[in-house]
Amino acid sequence: MGARARWARAMAAVTMVTLATSIAAAERVEREDAVRMYYVNARGATTKRLEMERAVVALDARARRIERVDAKRRSTLLMTYETATCGRGRFAPSAHAERRERFGEEYLNALGTSLSHLEAVYAAYDDGASVALIMEDDARWDLLPTWSSDLEKFVERLPEDWTVTQLSALGDYAETTKLFYDWQRERKNAPGQSLTTLPKGSRRLSGTQAYLISRKGMSRLVKAYRSPAGKTDVCSMTCVELEECVLADGVHLDEKYRVATPPLFVERSPSSDFLDSSRNMILSWAVSLSLTQGKAANLRMDGDMIRDVLAEGLKVPEHLKPNTFMEHFNYHCKLNHGGGSKCSIKKAYLVNQKPPRMEEPALAEEAPVDAEENFRGHNASALGRVVMSRRDLAPKETSIWSEYSKSTPFISMFVFGALTTFVLAASFVFAKTRPESSRDELQTILPIDPQTEEYYS
Repeated sequence: MGARARWARAMAAVTMVTLATSIAAAERVEREDAVRMYYVNARGATTKRLEMERAVVALDARARRIERVDAKRRSTLLMTYETATCGRGRFAPSAHAERRERFGEEYLNALGTSLSHLEAVYAAYDDGASVALIMEDDARWDLLPTWSSDLEKFVERLPEDWTVTQLSALGDYAETTKLFYDWQRERKNAPGQSLTTLPKGSRRLSGTQAYLISRKGMSRLVKAYRSPAGKTDVCSMTCVELEECVLADGVHLDEKYRVATPPLFVERSPSSDFLDSSRNMILSWAVSLSLTQGKAANLRMDGDMIRDVLAEGLKVPEHLKPNTFMEHFNYHCKLNHGGGSKCSIKKAYLVNQKPPRMEEPALAEEAPVDAEENFRGHNASALGRVVMSRRDLAPKETSIWSEYSKSTPFISMFVFGALTTFVLAASFVFAKTRPESSRDELQTILPIDPQTEEYYS
């Protein structure tokens, strides 16, 4: 098959799926509070467009494609920015000028991203959307089975007068771990311990892959960057990066700019091991919370297992619904391991992971230097600094028992007892060991039931 024929088949597939999307949207009764979807897709990126349209059909949603602005093409660039008031010499700089030369490839990529997302915001504003979901075309719906509700109910739980809520939190492991522990501390005081967002604040987490924007947020961005002619005034930007300047300046980084907890989307292909560990942490957080119906969350789950289960779920997009991870897990278990105890989840995975203890500021100032060195970089929180408690730092009282325990006879007796215990335990384990025994000892919490079997048959 020639290249031209393959291209024709791909475009025909896109056309059919897009038509199905339009029909589904037309048949659905449009509600005022419905979240409208807009996704940025580059010209020629047919595969990504097809994947996105299929997902939208499965979700019974409506979506509008926004063609990505290729800032490296002069003709395309001229169509999107206001040339009457903004000359090329007055373009905004990069926030990373040390590595992004003005009008270099990285600079133009960042500029194209900002212009594309602003085009999506303008489209949502002109469509009269009350809430819009802006997405990149590589955003995947992997985590949807772990969501506690659909997007409409998620929006209902947002604080009043919110502007932007980023649904994807991309960053290194330390930053995402801070977000998790801040959430664990704050949700104690939330109604029903349900805390779906936290303030974005100064957190170094990027989120242009998927985010929600309210009507108020749209209005602010339109007022800040849209010229009377409908184009973008690039010279009004403080820098060309979307999140660092365009969104942050346009809607303001205050309590109304939120980040989802846990994030609802993860990066498709992390560019480094640091981001991969961050993604695994988010997967563990979301899945453990889903399996315990919101009661417990931790970071210890097997990331490879989670990715395998979610990948199977993507193959049946018509079954991508909130609160269905258990069903997808059962399907994956049956398909790959035959079900039963061979595919189960450790009890430790479902134990709530508590954040490190935080002391009052006054006590933190009294903490000695060595304690501060001990905890430097150890789950430091955006809500406060983690330090050792006064009790832990106090000198321990000595006793007769403590002195005796350091004597030579006691140490000899202790070592002999420990060796004897070890030998007996090893003998017992060796006698009981059989293939798959370690898995048999795991708690099977997700049995295969006839309903699930029929669901995927």
